[in-house]
Amino acid sequence: VIKVGKRVPYYLNRQMIMLLTVHRVPPSAFLTMQTAMLNELDDMLSNSKTAVELLPQLSGPDSSIKSSLIHMLKSGFSPLSDPFLFSCLYAIRSHHLINLRKKSRIFVKKGAVLLGGLDETGEVPEGCVFIKVRNNGSNSQLSPIIGPVLVAKHPVTHPGDVRMLLAVDVPRLQAHTNVILFSQHGKQSEAEKMAGSDLDGDEFAVTWDNRLFLNSWNCCTSLEDGKYRSTLGRMMTATKNNTFDLESANHPPMDFDTQPKADHVHTILDEHLVEHFVNFAKADTLGRISMMWLDYAAINESAACSQCLELANLHSIAVDYPKSGVPAVIPRELVMPSAAPRPHWREKKGESYHCKSTIGKLYDEIVERSTKHEEMKKYSAVAGRRFSKQGQLLCFKDKKIGTSENIFKTDVVEKLELFKEPFDEVENSEASECILFAIKQRELYEDELILLMNKYRVHSEGELLTGCISKYHRLNKRRRFDLAEEIRIQCKQLRDTFREEFLTKVVNHVLPQSVIHNNGMDHCLDCAHSAASSNRSKLVIKIDSVSHEEVFSMRNFAQKLAAAYYLVTYNLQMRKFGYEDQDVVSEGGVVSIYLKSLSQGTDGIFKDSKEKDKSHSLYSFPHLVFDVIAVGLRDRVED
Repeated sequence: VIKVGKRVPYYLNRQMIMLLTVHRVPPSAFLTMQTAMLNELDDMLSNSKTAVELLPQLSGPDSSIKSSLIHMLKSGFSPLSDPFLFSCLYAIRSHHLINLRKKSRIFVKKGAVLLGGLDETGEVPEGCVFIKVRNNGSNSQLSPIIGPVLVAKHPVTHPGDVRMLLAVDVPRLQAHTNVILFSQHGKQSEAEKMAGSDLDGDEFAVTWDNRLFLNSWNCCTSLEDGKYRSTLGRMMTATKNNTFDLESANHPPMDFDTQPKADHVHTILDEHLVEHFVNFAKADTLGRISMMWLDYAAINESAACSQCLELANLHSIAVDYPKSGVPAVIPRELVMPSAAPRPHWREKKGESYHCKSTIGKLYDEIVERSTKHEEMKKYSAVAGRRFSKQGQLLCFKDKKIGTSENIFKTDVVEKLELFKEPFDEVENSEASECILFAIKQRELYEDELILLMNKYRVHSEGELLTGCISKYHRLNKRRRFDLAEEIRIQCKQLRDTFREEFLTKVVNHVLPQSVIHNNGMDHCLDCAHSAASSNRSKLVIKIDSVSHEEVFSMRNFAQKLAAAYYLVTYNLQMRKFGYEDQDVVSEGGVVSIYLKSLSQGTDGIFKDSKEKDKSHSLYSFPHLVFDVIAVGLRDRVED
């Protein structure tokens, strides 16, 4: 198994927008979609409900960091007051603003990128597809899409690469979810018409948003029994037995049979392989062809011009070059002089002209919106957060900005019962143990995090952990995509390492060594994870020789330890202690120090502490266990 079908968020790009414009999709459709996306990205920084709904749909961070952020939002934390939450959301927002400006990547809510396959039952008619996804958000039920859909296989360069098809419901295919199944009937499969796909793991972009439908189907009105009315009043039909009106909206596909084939070799030798790789390095013209296609489409105000059609054929050859061995040779007459003016949205050095096309209008809007950093700065005075001159959110303390604003939520510590009443040291020896362990882990975690920040020259905590980097060092600009993926992997390894330390502490504190030895530490860690992060109604743990009471003891201790992680990070006085101050903490008593921190300022509390002069202000440590915190808070609400 190479790939499992899953729904991936769908984003338009410049090539797709230009081709849809050829098929009479109005510019207002794209402008409306981009404006809605910008409004939601802005609202996400201040509205927790919007952030919860939008985060699962956005690309950028991996699923683990998304899960932590959603747990925080659902637990009552707000990006207006929480520095780590705001830093991550701001990094995700900046990532999408950059993609909108450079690539016109507009999010399509009613759309998905799905793995393509063939209907083996033969029940999907010609010109139809079967699609079963969650239609109304991540929490909705899986249901088949029924009606006209627009399907494309990226990259798209030819007007025939985008096609109108009919999505139908087939009872025998209900088990196939998050895939698009094409019909096996007809002279030529619909998948082959789109960039010559042979369904060998290809993914297809599909949308059922009628604002993006082609020609007369654009913004059509659904009536009944497969009848539709166009905006001009024309009646159209789209049923299993009649897809003629849909097919008439499509452009004839590119003829892939006319493309040159490589010379046949009877015996492949090492010399052939070396020659192939060397030639590929010399003749890889794919990126150049793509940029030339955009330039000619802008100059001629159409992606269906003769130059674009010729470049589309060359693009298809270049895509297959690693497999076919046939290079795409660009004719001299198509080469544009380097000094020739380019559209302003190319952001190319040299002479440019203001392009009034759909792409130009989208670019102008995003530039106007993304330069308004002054509005964002009202959120930055949180726990020392500030913006650089380039608009990048930093995580280093600013002497001009105080940290007196209260970002610590006492109800997290109180509801998770880190401290017991009466508030004395004897009754809270377990709390002392948790806090000292949390201080040590926080220091180790932050040291590792700063090493990563220095290694990759990323100065924003949110950008590093989400992988949504807005400013790359000049040495890393050429490998931005690879670097972002590398950073995500490193941060995931960091989270996994310290998460395992957390669970190990829970297991060793609660379970007898004999039980750990008999069941193995790995199995006990899995059980501790389930005990700490599962809903109470779904809590099923199977460990030999472990009672029901011990399972809930693991759950309760994990929640106390998670509360300690939060306390030593977010309490502005408690976080000043380092692990070398454990004697001061033990002598002063964690309960006394905590109560003083709630009743008075910093002065007088830490005169004996060996506080280190740290210039950074990091708050991501508790996100390692925020699922445990969220479950604990939910338990108290249910009680």
